[in-house]
Amino acid sequence: MTGSEVVAKIIADRTMRPHWLAVLVRDYVASPEFASLLQKLPPNLRGRAAARALTAVPDDISSVKPITDALTQGLGRTRTLERLIELQSRVEVCQSLDQLVEQAEAKTKLACPKCGAKLRRATLIRHLWFKHRLVFEKGRAREPGPLIEQAIQAALASSNPAKIDYVFALAEVSYRSVEPAQIHQAITSRLDADDDELQPLKTRALERHSGLCSRCLSPVASPIPRLPPPLVVSPGRLLGEGFSLDLGPVSTARRRAIRYASIVAGLGLIATSLTANPLPACISTFLLTGGVYLAVLSRSGSEDAIDAVVDAAWSDLVPRVGRSAAAVNFLTRLCRTSLTAGSTANRTDSVWGQVEQAAVLSGKGGPHLQWFAAVRVLQAFDAGRIGRDWIPSLVGMIAPLF
Repeated sequence: MTGSEVVAKIIADRTMRPHWLAVLVRDYVASPEFASLLQKLPPNLRGRAAARALTAVPDDISSVKPITDALTQGLGRTRTLERLIELQSRVEVCQSLDQLVEQAEAKTKLACPKCGAKLRRATLIRHLWFKHRLVFEKGRAREPGPLIEQAIQAALASSNPAKIDYVFALAEVSYRSVEPAQIHQAITSRLDADDDELQPLKTRALERHSGLCSRCLSPVASPIPRLPPPLVVSPGRLLGEGFSLDLGPVSTARRRAIRYASIVAGLGLIATSLTANPLPACISTFLLTGGVYLAVLSRSGSEDAIDAVVDAAWSDLVPRVGRSAAAVNFLTRLCRTSLTAGSTANRTDSVWGQVEQAAVLSGKGGPHLQWFAAVRVLQAFDAGRIGRDWIPSLVGMIAPLF
């Protein structure tokens, strides 16, 4: 082994103390033999040897430049800049090397791999990120996703918590909209996590009314959308999805009482016109009409008022609501409301018509399918209320699933 090879191994040896190295290197790095010796070293040792040499010489251009020239001999401008930056990352402090890197950057323009623009390195890094959302790493433009994946794999292979922190920091820079829970999910999905690790992801999925994918632990929305709630109904009033129906100040109980009282008043007027002495007949008609009105009014309650407004919705609103998204949701909610309110006889024809229309539109899925399911259930429920066997109707709804 020649003296040159011995010195090269000393340069590449991390265990060699710097002041011993300085004695051997200070005069040797300026010799022509040093450049050829660096070329003989394996690539993984070449940069390390140059970095060790820089720690043993004074921090001035005359001492540093022979080392950088030997390291970059025969390389073009782009490769020279990459090699100097790599060397810079190995040396803690070297102002002369920093100056050489700045000079190389000023002379070298790099081509953007996406649009071909010729830019200096610092400008290119900003251009790649803001224009193309790419990360410039080791002289190449790379997607941030694979870099994060590599960081995750490195964190899983190591017990060093700092590498997990690096994953979070890298994701925060590359994907600002990503929540920490999603990063936690990406790490957890790659190992055999226990219930304590999965519990935050389960809680987050539950809050969003979704499940978890068994492979990647991503939230998975339910394929069956949630049914909208019943309509808001009060005596004489109904509203929902932008549609409303108000029977006015006269409640349903009053409407019924007025109807019966009007019949009595009409008969009384006829009887009065046929009598010789109309005054007693008028008084009797007035008293009888008031009694009928009060009697009917006292026997009617809020339930009748709710039933009446639901029936009015089927007869007045349903034919003219249209088939917009809001209208379909309104019809679904009305079907759910009608399971506990309204008169079966008054809505039978309308319900059957809705079943036919909903069946045609159910192929669109989503709200239309919900509407079809709700009106079919209401149809079967009404059939049972009027004495028909509603089991075949339910079987008919379930049979297509099998």
